[in-house]
Amino acid sequence: MSYNNQSTTTKSATDSYQIALKTIPTQGFKIVRTRDFANLIQASKEIDGVTITFNVSFVMGKETKVHVACLTSGDSASDAEKAAVDGLLEALIQALVE
Repeated sequence: MSYNNQSTTTKSATDSYQIALKTIPTQGFKIVRTRDFANLIQASKEIDGVTITFNVSFVMGKETKVHVACLTSGDSASDAEKAAVDGLLEALIQALVE
């Protein structure tokens, strides 16, 4: 499974990055790499032997651009994997609009 999306938020890139750093672990994902200067986070979660890799970055501009990419190590996604990704995306969206 792969998922790519781009959106915007009215929060600054730095604020969005800090919010994501706090939100991602609440969904059971482990933050494995950060790049503070690029507002980039890579996180992962394993479900039934399949690793989900989640990348999110925030790009400064008139509105902050939010880039999301998600990949799994398997050929197709199980319902549990889809639910994990959907839960993380929903949590991030909720946190960024508060």
